[in-house]
Amino acid sequence: MDKKKVFFKKALIILLIFLIGALNITHCLGYTYKKYETKSPVTTNENFLFNKLIMLDDFHDVGIKEITSPSNPFDPILLPVPEVYIQPGTEDIEVIVENNGTYPEYDLTCYAEIYEYITDPENGTLVYKDEITGIDLDEPYGGTKLLNFNDYTFSNEGLYNLFIDLPLEIDDFPENNQRELFIAVDDTRPESDFPPIIDPPEPDGWNDWYVSCVNVTINATDEGSGVKEIRYTVNGGPVEIIYGDNVTFMVCEDGINLVEYWAVDWVGNVESPKHSLTIYIDKTPPEVSLTYEIIGGNMWQGWEFEFAVTADDTMSGICLVAWFNNDELMWTDDGPGPVYVWQIRFCPFPGTTIKVIVYDCAGNNASEIINGSDIKTFDRSNFQNQYSQNLRYLWLFDRFPVLEEFLRKIGL
Repeated sequence: MDKKKVFFKKALIILLIFLIGALNITHCLGYTYKKYETKSPVTTNENFLFNKLIMLDDFHDVGIKEITSPSNPFDPILLPVPEVYIQPGTEDIEVIVENNGTYPEYDLTCYAEIYEYITDPENGTLVYKDEITGIDLDEPYGGTKLLNFNDYTFSNEGLYNLFIDLPLEIDDFPENNQRELFIAVDDTRPESDFPPIIDPPEPDGWNDWYVSCVNVTINATDEGSGVKEIRYTVNGGPVEIIYGDNVTFMVCEDGINLVEYWAVDWVGNVESPKHSLTIYIDKTPPEVSLTYEIIGGNMWQGWEFEFAVTADDTMSGICLVAWFNNDELMWTDDGPGPVYVWQIRFCPFPGTTIKVIVYDCAGNNASEIINGSDIKTFDRSNFQNQYSQNLRYLWLFDRFPVLEEFLRKIGL
């Protein structure tokens, strides 16, 4: 026997006696006041510790140290009962027993019982009994042994109680000879909300398209062990795992986004089927190219122009093209494109503008503007093109601008 251990245990107990006397504690080491109701609490506890002190070299004490199986890797969520959540299935029944006394103890018997509280929630029903005999705890002062009882199959969802008893007739301190473990069998999948919370709550573009990023908030519940995590994927990408019963994430990619999500509880039950939703996003304006040419007319009746716009949008597509003369809407086209043509006769005075606005099906738009001064410049170029094959005309126009202007005005 280790004398140093004995010395330190004596010193520790003496210190406890003085602390208890000073604090006037009425409850100690698992003994309740009710058990000693004929005595004063202080005297009872002091006598208890004193008796243990004087018996330090001569007392018996065995007990249940820990129930190691069934177990789970997480702490109870809200309440201390049940203490363990498991899925239906076969579980080992394992217990660690301990010799806290100063004597070796031999030939002990430990008993295990399981009660289910499904058919009789008030009283419980005994469904399992086992015992292990011939247990030797020959190492005092904390020697332990792992006991492996027969396993048990927890078939039905509900509450169970595992009760362990290690009796010792000469045990001086029997308060630790029994222990129970409440076990809940969880066979229910968690559930996540559908539809989830979307922000913006409605599409902020046309035709059910979003023109901004979208925040998705998912909440999940579980009546058993609780929600451990929420998992989701976007467009079949990698599975994102967020611990807890709620998650918010952002979807920003242009296109048709498929979001799938599901919850998992603490014992491994997986929500099925998965929830899915589709989010249409197009934040990109269309591409626009505007050209024109003079196809007829003159300065007195006005020039006849043909404007052509080429529009392209790879997401939602082109839905509308609108033409404006000096900011006045003149014509719209909602055809399939990609080329839209508009003809108009007018005089392109300085300050005159021709504008085209192209809208995609999500409501994004892009525009092109041609000013009247640019049109006149092109008009001169167009006029010169009629004579570009004749170098003598170009030589005359460069030296006699008045001639060029006269020919242009008469429409030649």
